[in-house]
Amino acid sequence: MSSLSQKFYKNERYICLAIGVLLAIVGAITAEGYQNNFKIFQGAYFHFIENKPMYNTYPEEYFDFLLYGPFFSLIIGWFCQLWFHLDKVLWVIFNTSVYLYAVDQLFDKKNGLYFAWILICFQDIYISGLSFEITNSIIGVVIFSFVLVLRQKVFLSGLLSGLFAMVKLFPILSLLFISIKKGQKFILGFIVGVGLAIIVPMMFSSYEYTLKNYLDWTQALILKDALNRNLNSMIDYSLPGMIRKNFENPNISSVYFVLFGFVILFGLFVKNYFKKNLHYELLVLAILTSFVFNSSSESPTIIISSTAVAIWWNFVEDKKTLWSYLFLFLYMLLTALPSIDGYPKEFKYEILHQRGFRALMPTFLWFYVAIKSYRKNISFLNN
Repeated sequence: MSSLSQKFYKNERYICLAIGVLLAIVGAITAEGYQNNFKIFQGAYFHFIENKPMYNTYPEEYFDFLLYGPFFSLIIGWFCQLWFHLDKVLWVIFNTSVYLYAVDQLFDKKNGLYFAWILICFQDIYISGLSFEITNSIIGVVIFSFVLVLRQKVFLSGLLSGLFAMVKLFPILSLLFISIKKGQKFILGFIVGVGLAIIVPMMFSSYEYTLKNYLDWTQALILKDALNRNLNSMIDYSLPGMIRKNFENPNISSVYFVLFGFVILFGLFVKNYFKKNLHYELLVLAILTSFVFNSSSESPTIIISSTAVAIWWNFVEDKKTLWSYLFLFLYMLLTALPSIDGYPKEFKYEILHQRGFRALMPTFLWFYVAIKSYRKNISFLNN
């Protein structure tokens, strides 16, 4: 091994984490045409402090509308105090830091893991910075919730999950991490977290205003789901989205798919609860479910699936075979890399976008990991 390789291996953790931060910052700085998201986020804070409806459309300020819970306005408020172009960079650094911290805690400073993670996720970390999405930090919350359970800090894990489930619903999937031994502590923490997310905004406004905003948030999520079921080739990278696009029927409901996913995950919840067997497959499924069954999945949210794939590759698929490498290659080809400029246009737009096949490999992984979680002694990719 050359001295350069030895130095890289020794400092792999720091190099890969630094690359992650730089990718996100470059995304934020170069995002001239993608700043609408951050305007929506800042609008959440300004409308909150002015007691305006948070989920109305404000076409004079931005297009689209807010999709995060009222508690989000208190988080984003810290990034509305300086100058727009500085605020947006600080926001991206904050989001990326939460995500990277969670990944670092999961990997626990083990060399040999960081390089595979940054290789799988590099494009999507950049896109997250470019789009100013909060998704990466929410994934970080789910990962860190898992880490806290491993460290026996179950109440804190539940509290963190409940608090941020009231920002974006994904952390509710952390309930998969409950076991019979400490399940009551997790649920108690989760309820306290949800309660704090509701009560704290009331301290800065009023009971009526906060409650109204939470009800409006529910309606906004329902409306957004309905709007996304329109065969738009650039959104709805999901299992139901693939079905809708290939049958050219936007009226196919996501409800049946979500119910199916819920039944599968509930079975795993029961199995884990009674066997006290917390394993990494549950973390992969908790993250991946947010992408595979979500009609709001688009290019910025592919960081959800790439992070799940990186965790699967490093912690679940411990015996790599030709099939393992083939899956990873196809994932990079069909899902992770098509955001790069210069990708073959016909293949990109006609197959991956219009047919929705960017969701094909994440969906395949969801089914594979779910089956593996039910039958730990069988690994289909390793047969």
